[in-house]
Parts: sequence; C-alpha cells; structure tokens
Amino acid sequence: MLANIQENVNLQAESKIGEEVAVTFACLVSVEGNGNAVRPTIRNVDLYEANKTQVRNDQREFQNLVWETEDRLAAKAVETSE
Repeated sequence: MLANIQENVNLQAESKIGEEVAVTFACLVSVEGNGNAVRPTIRNVDLYEANKTQVRNDQREFQNLVWETEDRLAAKAVETSE
C-alpha cells in the first residue's frame, strides 16, 4: 500500500534592479509547514546595499507567496484525507 505521500513545492525568485539580480530567494515548501524558511542569497552586494528597500519589499512579497503555497498544500492535504 502506498502511504505517507507528501507534496513539496520548490519556490525560487529574483529581486532585480533594472536588469541585474541583486538577491535570489528560495524556499522548499512542505505541507507540514515546518522549516519553510525563505533563504535569500545576495548576488550583488553593492546593488543590494543601494536598493535595500526594494529588495526587502521583494522578500516580503516572496514570503507571502510561501504562506499562500503552505495554505494551498494544507488545504489539498485535508481534501485528500477526507
């Protein structure tokens, strides 16, 4: 019998200033919601330092996407368990 099936979603995004990537964000979202931390990676320190406000806004937007994905996966898990 197939059991304990879990769906995970790998989210990735870039915070771009003009055509240049300042920071990339990544998160592996699991249905449990444990450890779904956003991992930013600064790709261009000077660009990041000069545009922190925009990068932080992008990070908040990405965090919201993570939470929406968690909610979607949790709702799907409830549907399949009923």
